[in-house]
Amino acid sequence: MKNVTLRDVAELAGVSQATASLTLNHSSRANFRNGTRERVLVAARQLGYRSPARRKRRTDMADYMLLVMVPTLANPYYVELAQAVEEYAASLGYRVTVCNTFRKPELERFYLDILVERNVRGIIYGFLPGSLRYIERLAEVLPIVLVGEETGELPICSIGLSDVNAGM
Repeated sequence: MKNVTLRDVAELAGVSQATASLTLNHSSRANFRNGTRERVLVAARQLGYRSPARRKRRTDMADYMLLVMVPTLANPYYVELAQAVEEYAASLGYRVTVCNTFRKPELERFYLDILVERNVRGIIYGFLPGSLRYIERLAEVLPIVLVGEETGELPICSIGLSDVNAGM
């Protein structure tokens, strides 16, 4: 018989893996609406999900981690953005993980699934996310900011840059 995974629970509940993880780990950030929490708990019970034993994490790192998503580090703009975020975050006691996605939605999703489960405190995007529906669900539980582009399509904060001023 196949072991039931977090992905199985998330699929049955109709939520992201991050949402399922935050719910099942009783995270203080798991503040969902529309019965999401109950759907996850019911799905976990129905499937017989058992949380894997986890190593004790260092709370100083797990509690103060930000994720910066960039499409490429070959562009100096994204390198400067990542360094500026890292410098400022460090002044507030946060660590930063920079993920280079190459604009591949499957790579972006991989990073999100792995790192959100490790309790990051927020996500900063340097480009328009590839998985819009997934980001909408994550935005229910995590602060997400889009830098450089504005969009009314996503329920996340965005910081638009002036191409004219940047060009000058």
